Amino acid sequence: MRHPRLALAAAALLAVAGCGGAPSADGGPVTLRFTWWGSDARHTMTQRLIEAFEAEHPGIRVEGEFTGWGDYWDKLATTVAGGDAPDIIQQESRYVREYADRGALLDLTEHVPSVIKTDKLDPRWRRWARSTARPTRSPPASTPTPSW
Repeated sequence: MRHPRLALAAAALLAVAGCGGAPSADGGPVTLRFTWWGSDARHTMTQRLIEAFEAEHPGIRVEGEFTGWGDYWDKLATTVAGGDAPDIIQQESRYVREYADRGALLDLTEHVPSVIKTDKLDPRWRRWARSTARPTRSPPASTPTPSW
């Protein structure tokens, strides 16, 4: 595979697209808000991921919200507290439990393994996810920490 990280992240987007998003009242296209932090290189890679995902899934539009690391967590906390959290959140492993306990992350248990395939994930990732009580996200595309 030419871009395995992009493919993995696209799979994560597809899994989330099946779990949420905002369909139009007439059953038309779905729009998902996706927020992330990082360097210019990560921003560029994520934009390419979004473009590739949208090309493969024309009924799903992804609105990207990029923020630098310094402002990301305050902005995310504010949008979550205001009830306006994005559909897809780049999350640091150390904050997953906090956001899950606040009810800010969708419990994906019912989608494993029918939509979200976990059988090929590193067993350490599966054990870690079970230790957090419920799966709330897919594996990261570029971060080596276990999560799903």
